[in-house]
Amino acid sequence: MNIICSLCAYMAICGTERAVLLWPGSRGTWEGFDNASDADLVVEQQIWAAVDPMAKNEAFNCSNGDVYTWKQLWPILAGRFGLEWVGYDGEENRFKLMDAMARKEAVWAEIVRGKELVETQLNEVASWWLVDAQFYQFGANWAFLDSMNKSKEHGFLGFWNTVKSFASRHMDRQAKGVQDCSLMPFIYLFLVVLRPDAVLYITSSD
Repeated sequence: MNIICSLCAYMAICGTERAVLLWPGSRGTWEGFDNASDADLVVEQQIWAAVDPMAKNEAFNCSNGDVYTWKQLWPILAGRFGLEWVGYDGEENRFKLMDAMARKEAVWAEIVRGKELVETQLNEVASWWLVDAQFYQFGANWAFLDSMNKSKEHGFLGFWNTVKSFASRHMDRQAKGVQDCSLMPFIYLFLVVLRPDAVLYITSSD
């Protein structure tokens, strides 16, 4: 699952309504360390795991190899959309995007027409429950981190810069005119055909 599509939709709606980009989640998620998995890195690792004998029947984490905080990343993302922003502003101001975006279909339709995007419904490009789960419900006061050590020990040395990754995904979607997060099923199909005996366990926070 991918959080970028939903965040792009949220920020585009804020821009259209000339609204401030508000952080919806908990203080723990705002300040806590996290890591992400760029889709291209996941693809790269899965292809490696499917063809490299060192990876056969092994389980691997997949993350970019660095850490970030949303406190660091939020203003960067807001800047990409030209938005003013507010970070964590107290427990009383937390909200769920599933509620806040419940009646924004017309705004999204306006964005699609105005930007000449591929025609989509808001619920086709945004999974508000996923953002809420990551920002709100699971916003505990500890870090959600994994390790790429096992992958490195078995020969996979791929990595991504998370800040650049988030920015590049936004630019990709601008260039394509649509937010397409549907690639992964085709990757799994490719791997099954290529190497049916491969056992791949990928944990991804992207």
